[in-house]
Amino acid sequence: MPIAAINVYLGQIPAVLAERRLIAADGASVPHMKNPRQVVKIWERVAYGDLQEKKPATPGILKLIGIGVKHVKKS
Repeated sequence: MPIAAINVYLGQIPAVLAERRLIAADGASVPHMKNPRQVVKIWERVAYGDLQEKKPATPGILKLIGIGVKHVKKS
Protein backbone atom coordinates (compact mmCIF):
# COMPACT_ATOMS: atom_id res chain seq x y z
CA MET A 1 0.00 0.00 0.00
CA PRO A 2 1.47 3.40 -0.93
CA ILE A 3 2.59 5.68 1.88
CA ALA A 4 0.31 8.46 0.58
CA ALA A 5 -2.74 6.20 0.97
CA ILE A 6 -1.73 5.33 4.53
CA ASN A 7 -1.26 9.01 5.38
CA VAL A 8 -4.69 9.87 3.97
CA TYR A 9 -6.26 7.01 5.92
CA LEU A 10 -4.57 8.07 9.16
CA GLY A 11 -5.83 11.60 8.63
CA GLN A 12 -9.40 10.34 8.32
CA ILE A 13 -9.43 8.34 11.56
CA PRO A 14 -10.45 11.27 13.84
CA ALA A 15 -13.30 12.14 11.47
CA VAL A 16 -14.55 8.55 11.39
CA LEU A 17 -14.46 8.33 15.19
CA ALA A 18 -16.31 11.62 15.56
CA GLU A 19 -18.91 10.54 13.02
CA ARG A 20 -19.51 7.31 14.97
CA ARG A 21 -19.88 9.32 18.17
CA LEU A 22 -22.54 11.44 16.46
CA ILE A 23 -24.44 8.35 15.37
CA ALA A 24 -24.22 6.71 18.81
CA ALA A 25 -25.17 9.86 20.68
CA ASP A 26 -28.09 10.76 18.44
CA GLY A 27 -30.79 9.21 20.55
CA ALA A 28 -28.90 8.09 23.62
CA SER A 29 -27.09 10.78 25.57
CA VAL A 30 -27.41 14.10 23.79
CA PRO A 31 -30.94 14.90 25.02
CA HIS A 32 -29.75 14.56 28.63
CA MET A 33 -26.72 16.87 28.34
CA LYS A 34 -26.64 20.43 29.63
CA ASN A 35 -25.57 21.94 26.27
CA PRO A 36 -26.50 19.37 23.63
CA ARG A 37 -26.24 21.76 20.67
CA GLN A 38 -22.73 22.82 21.63
CA VAL A 39 -21.59 19.20 22.01
CA VAL A 40 -23.07 18.21 18.65
CA LYS A 41 -21.45 21.23 16.95
CA ILE A 42 -18.04 20.25 18.35
CA TRP A 43 -18.47 16.66 17.16
CA GLU A 44 -19.64 17.83 13.72
CA ARG A 45 -16.62 20.11 13.41
CA VAL A 46 -14.31 17.20 14.21
CA ALA A 47 -16.19 14.81 11.90
CA TYR A 48 -16.69 17.05 8.91
CA GLY A 49 -14.14 19.82 9.47
CA ASP A 50 -14.61 23.45 8.62
CA LEU A 51 -16.23 23.63 5.22
CA GLN A 52 -14.32 26.77 4.29
CA GLU A 53 -10.93 25.23 5.06
CA LYS A 54 -9.70 23.43 1.95
CA LYS A 55 -6.22 22.02 1.62
CA PRO A 56 -4.46 21.74 -1.73
CA ALA A 57 -3.95 18.21 -2.99
CA THR A 58 -0.44 16.83 -2.65
CA PRO A 59 1.28 15.05 -5.53
CA GLY A 60 0.91 11.77 -3.60
CA ILE A 61 -2.86 12.14 -3.31
CA LEU A 62 -3.19 13.11 -6.95
CA LYS A 63 -1.18 10.03 -7.90
CA LEU A 64 -3.58 7.84 -5.88
CA ILE A 65 -6.50 8.98 -8.00
CA GLY A 66 -4.60 8.60 -11.27
CA ILE A 67 -3.50 12.16 -11.94
CA GLY A 68 0.14 12.56 -12.90
CA VAL A 69 2.13 15.55 -11.67
CA LYS A 70 4.97 16.97 -13.71
CA HIS A 71 7.20 19.63 -12.15
CA VAL A 72 8.37 22.21 -14.67
CA LYS A 73 11.26 24.62 -14.20
CA LYS A 74 10.34 28.28 -14.29
CA SER A 75 11.84 30.16 -17.19
